Amino acid sequence: MRNRAAGAVDGTKMNLPRPLVERGYPTPNANARYPQGLVSCLYRADRRIPFDFSLSADACERAAAKALEEFMASGKDDGRCWLQYYSSLN
Repeated sequence: MRNRAAGAVDGTKMNLPRPLVERGYPTPNANARYPQGLVSCLYRADRRIPFDFSLSADACERAAAKALEEFMASGKDDGRCWLQYYSSLN
């Protein structure tokens, strides 16, 4: 697996500022004051270095991981430069 990097995605829910309710971030229940969002981070597993992250209103970690993977593969993200750089170090 030369010039390849193993990646891992980790996600966590965060309480967000109240105004984000107007942007589609849901509250966890009817009595909650603050909305929640899913923060997903893409890591290089062998070096434990974060490459990219996302914040989404959707609580599905699989969808967030797939979106991060597709965005990185598209070359539109600066994280791809990091991926190429760290791959060259092997």
